[in-house]
Amino acid sequence: MSTLRRLLFFGILCFGLRFANGRVGKIVHERYVEAVDSNLYVNINAFWSKDNLQNLTYVACPGSDSKFQRNCTVGSRAVSLACPVTLNTDQSRIIEDYLEVFPFGPTRAIIFWGDYYGRGQRTHVKCTIVDLMTCQSNYLEFPMASKLPYDFILAKSNYVIRDNSFEFMITDNSHSNNLNKYLIDANGTLISKLNPWCITRRMMNAAYPIVIDQEIKSYLYTSSSRGLIFRQWILAKCNGTEKLLQQVNPNFFGPLIEDISTTHNTIGIATGSDSSILVGQFDLDGNSKLNMTLDFDFDLGSVSMLNLAAGGFVLTVEGTKYDADYRYKSKQLKMLKISADKKIIGSVKWMEQISCDNKITMQLFENEAKEHCLAALCTNVRRFNTGWTAGKQFAELEVRCYTDSDFTADDTL
Repeated sequence: MSTLRRLLFFGILCFGLRFANGRVGKIVHERYVEAVDSNLYVNINAFWSKDNLQNLTYVACPGSDSKFQRNCTVGSRAVSLACPVTLNTDQSRIIEDYLEVFPFGPTRAIIFWGDYYGRGQRTHVKCTIVDLMTCQSNYLEFPMASKLPYDFILAKSNYVIRDNSFEFMITDNSHSNNLNKYLIDANGTLISKLNPWCITRRMMNAAYPIVIDQEIKSYLYTSSSRGLIFRQWILAKCNGTEKLLQQVNPNFFGPLIEDISTTHNTIGIATGSDSSILVGQFDLDGNSKLNMTLDFDFDLGSVSMLNLAAGGFVLTVEGTKYDADYRYKSKQLKMLKISADKKIIGSVKWMEQISCDNKITMQLFENEAKEHCLAALCTNVRRFNTGWTAGKQFAELEVRCYTDSDFTADDTL
C-alpha cells in the first residue's frame, strides 16, 4: 500500500466543548497517524505561529533499502492536501535519516535534508520546496557543508517567511559562533547568502530572529556558560552589540523548559526546571520591564508565554504532580494572566487536561477575537535527539481559546 494510503488524516474538528464549570471553549483538533514502518517529521516549533497561518505541516517517509533515494509524503493542515515527494542524490552519497519541515504559507512546504559521502564526512544541506496545490517541487543545495552532528544544527535552525520568499538562519557548525543567513524565493532560487551573517561573542546553542514588519531587527541566542552551570539568553545585533537578558541560576535542576514571545514590541523569555519558572520581559533594546519567578506545586514538563498589549503576559504550564510517596501521579495544566506589575490577575479554572502520554509542545497566541488561545501538540515523531522512535508515530493538535471572563481572580499557584 502506498504511503498516501497508509497515512490517515482525521481532518479538522471544530466544535464547542463545555467544561465542568459551564464555560465554552472552542477546540480545533487534528490528528495524523502513520504506519509503524515509517518516520513522521513535524517541526514542533512551527505548528501554530501567526507567521505560518496556523499551518501544521508534516513529512512521512517509509523505510527504504536505497541510501540515495527517499520516497516521502508531505502534507499540510491548511489545505488538507498531501503530495508525494522524492529526495534524490547521486549513488555515491547517502541521504541522512533526519530532516526538518517548515510551512511556507498555506500552500507550500519547505523540506531541509542532507546527504554525505560516508562516515565522518561532512553533510551537505539541501532544500526542497513543494507546491501542495500542484505537487511540483524545486530543489536547492546550500553553499555550506556541515560537520556532524548535522541533525542538531538543522533542528536548531530558524526561518522568516515573506510573501514570495523566506530567510533561513542556521548555525555554522564549523564555527559555533557564526550564524549564516540565506534568502530564497518560492522557486528555490538562492537570492543572497551571508556566510556568516553574524558572529557572536559566545558559543551558540540556537538563534531566534526578532522580526518587526517582516524585517529581522536583531536576534536572541542561547548559550551555556563555562561548565554548563548557567543557561543564558542573549540579545544580539550584527554590529557586534550584545546584551545578556537572562541567566538561569544554578538552583534550577532537571530538564530545562523554555519559551519566548516577541509580540507587542516586547521580548518575553520564560525559562524553568523542576517546579519553577523564571520570567523576564524586555524592550527591543534589551532594557528590563519585568522580572519574576513563579513557583508551582508540580513538576513542569513544558511552558508557553505570550506578551500582552497592555503589559504583562499570559503563561501556560503543564506537568505532573506526585503524591507524598511518589507512587501516584496526576497531570496538571495551568494558564495564568499576570499584569505588568507582577500581580496574578487570574487563572483559567477547571482546565481540561491535555490527553497525551508523549511529548507535549505548547504555543499561546491571540486570535482575531482577542481571545487567548492555547495550541497543544502531542507527538511521537522522529526528533534529532531521540534516536529511533518506538511505536506508532503520530502528531495530534488541539487548540483551545479563552476570553478575559474565563480568567478568575486567583493569587495561588
